Amino acid sequence: MLVSAVLTGLYPALQASDAATLDFWTDTELAAFAREALDRLAHAAACWTDAQFIPAQIAPTAALDPPVVAVAAVTFGGYSLVQTSVAQLEAFSRTWATDVAPSGGRPRNWLQEAREVRIYPAPSAPGVLGIDYVSVSPVTAFAPGDDAGAPEVCGDYLRAAVLGEARAKETEAAMQDVAAWQRSQAALYARAFTALYGGAVP
Repeated sequence: MLVSAVLTGLYPALQASDAATLDFWTDTELAAFAREALDRLAHAAACWTDAQFIPAQIAPTAALDPPVVAVAAVTFGGYSLVQTSVAQLEAFSRTWATDVAPSGGRPRNWLQEAREVRIYPAPSAPGVLGIDYVSVSPVTAFAPGDDAGAPEVCGDYLRAAVLGEARAKETEAAMQDVAAWQRSQAALYARAFTALYGGAVP
């Protein structure tokens, strides 16, 4: 979803044909409204996912690149690993922290430890470690063509959220009833996305 396309698509609803004819707002303001709305949604629903790959992983732990907040899935050598916990590993093996897979074997489990992912047992040979994760920083800047990295349907949420803030601004063009309606629609979309994608980790 292109954030810039959503914002320019709002011009007719704000009685403008382009940025130069926005009488009561600026592109910078609209971009700020959009950034705030996307941040709110990203903290509410796990809409934004990404992945990092480590091509020759052999250590039992791997650092997570920011802005990872929750790991969704882990693979090693193309095989999916099963999420586990320290308590489960301790119950399985007293030496779990130093266990290594037998020759020809591979890791079976993973767990997230703060800013690291641990795989168990440690691999006996290098392999590709894949980590799918949830991010809460979908957009860091706005410029023509910027992509928010969100599902296309999030455009409806973004349109409602930005229009709600724009019409709530104290100007001659303020329409508080319209602002309240648009904000309620944005909140409805956010609840739907939380139900669909699951809640994001704060």
